[in-house]
Amino acid sequence: MSVQPQANSGMSAASGAGVRLKDRFDIQYDKPLPGLRSPSAPAFVADDIRTPGSRHFALICDPKMPPRMEAIRKLQLLKSAGVLTPVEVGAVDWAPANRRMFAIVCEQPLGDRLAGPTDNMIDPWGEEALVAHIVAPIVQTLLDLDREMLPHRGIRPGNIFFRDASRRVAMLGDCMTAPPGLYQSIVYETIEGALAQSHTRGAGSTAQDLYALGVLVLHLLSGKLPCAGLTEEKIVEDKIKRGSFYALVSEQRVPTGLSELLRGLLVDEPQARWRLGDIQMWLDGRRMTTKQAPPTIRAQRGFEIEGEECETARHLALVLDMQQPEAAGRILRGQNFETWITRTLGDKQVVEAINTAFSTRSESAAGAAGQSAQLVSRVLMALDPPAPIRFRDAATAVDGIGALLAVTMLNGGDLMLPSEILSARLPQFWCLRQGSAKGEDQATIRFFDKMLRYQDDKRPGYGIERVAYEMMPGLHCLSPFIEGRYVDQMKDMLPAIEFAVQAKTIDVSPVDRHIAAFIAVHESDIDDGLLYTLIHADPATRVIGTLQLLAFLQETYGPPMVPSLIQLFGQQAKPVIERFKSRYTRTRMQAGLAAILKENSLRKLADYLDSADEQRKDAQRFQRARLEYQQMTKQLEKAEQQTQDLNSTAKLAGHSVAVKIASLISGAIVAVTLFAMGML
Repeated sequence: MSVQPQANSGMSAASGAGVRLKDRFDIQYDKPLPGLRSPSAPAFVADDIRTPGSRHFALICDPKMPPRMEAIRKLQLLKSAGVLTPVEVGAVDWAPANRRMFAIVCEQPLGDRLAGPTDNMIDPWGEEALVAHIVAPIVQTLLDLDREMLPHRGIRPGNIFFRDASRRVAMLGDCMTAPPGLYQSIVYETIEGALAQSHTRGAGSTAQDLYALGVLVLHLLSGKLPCAGLTEEKIVEDKIKRGSFYALVSEQRVPTGLSELLRGLLVDEPQARWRLGDIQMWLDGRRMTTKQAPPTIRAQRGFEIEGEECETARHLALVLDMQQPEAAGRILRGQNFETWITRTLGDKQVVEAINTAFSTRSESAAGAAGQSAQLVSRVLMALDPPAPIRFRDAATAVDGIGALLAVTMLNGGDLMLPSEILSARLPQFWCLRQGSAKGEDQATIRFFDKMLRYQDDKRPGYGIERVAYEMMPGLHCLSPFIEGRYVDQMKDMLPAIEFAVQAKTIDVSPVDRHIAAFIAVHESDIDDGLLYTLIHADPATRVIGTLQLLAFLQETYGPPMVPSLIQLFGQQAKPVIERFKSRYTRTRMQAGLAAILKENSLRKLADYLDSADEQRKDAQRFQRARLEYQQMTKQLEKAEQQTQDLNSTAKLAGHSVAVKIASLISGAIVAVTLFAMGML
């Protein structure tokens, strides 16, 4: 199937090897820029036709990985010089992939990268230069981002550029092309982020960025990635057992002047970690005191699982999560576990949370095995509240569930996993375990309650599809009819459907569950009743409902001409016309259809086929015909009675002429009646 250009994103007029974005940027797909690429988004030269000679480049996003649309919108408004900022964004016809893809155009930094994207070994930095040229500029940028409530979630050497050729002012790189934290090393992630799947780490808060900044300082001091040579599992275990500061610093010698900064940033408890104001004061020369985190409760005797001694609730949760759900469930129901939790560990909050986990019940499509997996998930949250929701093969931050669902859909995964996370109300349980009555926690609970209602509603416009678009507002429409057209805005929906009909991708109904859900999320003026007609038992009602929906889109967003859709509905008009009861109306409607189709307007076609005036007139004609039929039926019954009377007379009188007369009368009435019935 060939890709046809659409308005404002067609092939470049300046080059046969490029595509134009919004009548401004010519993106040259034969001029890659490897030094500016992101892990999942290659970079290409982007020529600004308004400002020749300016230096721009375009990142072409992987369509299997949803971009951070909220971050893009905030960065466009912020216009900070300290972070890679989008100048223009939008979907373009990307010929190398034979589909439409999302492009982000940015100004090229004047300096190069701090390190290659995959370089773990880099040239060490001295303390003074590190603070002046790296830490101070990044802190200023994080202040800008924090005012917009926008965590960067991509601080690492390979994602830092310099604003100047002399490499004296660092700037943060891409935080737009993929879910937050996706490409961060385990080392650069907090314990909570390290426990989650990479694409479900969530945006979190600036606290995660400050932790990553601490790891960056440690990395640049030695030139080596901390914990190099250790497995990811061992790194996480060491962070949990020893604390991040000691696990990461290990034997490395840290200058006295930076030790205070690192101790403040590499604290595992977010409430005790330094904030941006603390770092500013430190940069100004103020001596800071390390905030004291609540002491971790340790059991005098560890709980043993397969030879591993667990002394803390968090470590126990880590080891339990490594077990199969069935095995973990048996451990949790055992007397040894109850005794250790209630007597040996002695943490009342943990005991209460575990009791709540055991008393909470939710139905599961997987039966007893599913309920066991839900129990394990809740107990893990009881043992380690800040950790992600861990359920079966998933491990997701509460604000990463949308990415989990989107990536699962984009890559053809099993939707039962994210669906059951919602059905089991695991996000709500996680929020309640944070030990806070903050407004955002309560708002999150209400949000997931609403998502569960949407998921359980099987009408068009709802279901798991609606949940995906609600939780990921920038997600493009994933209908198999139009996914390759990358529809992320309502104005592109009808052109994409028209393209699919023209390409024979759609040959029956042009609106599936994904399209209905996408429209329901992005267009509040659409009534649920209209969406419900899409699955009505009556074929004519389904056609009219679909036509009315798309007519609304054409009126609101265009385009003015949709010839393929018009012809498709023309072919499906028969059951709609057959709804009319009058033969006269049906004949006239069929005769006038061709002229309406030539007008190329879905609204005019919808008004023609679904005309209230025609339906009223048809109902009136039908009612008149019924009355006439009833009258003629009475006349026929009367004639039959007369015939019987004449027959009786004929038999008595022997006059056959009477019989013939009666037959003629009866036949005439029957003929008139049949003629009248033909007019119905």
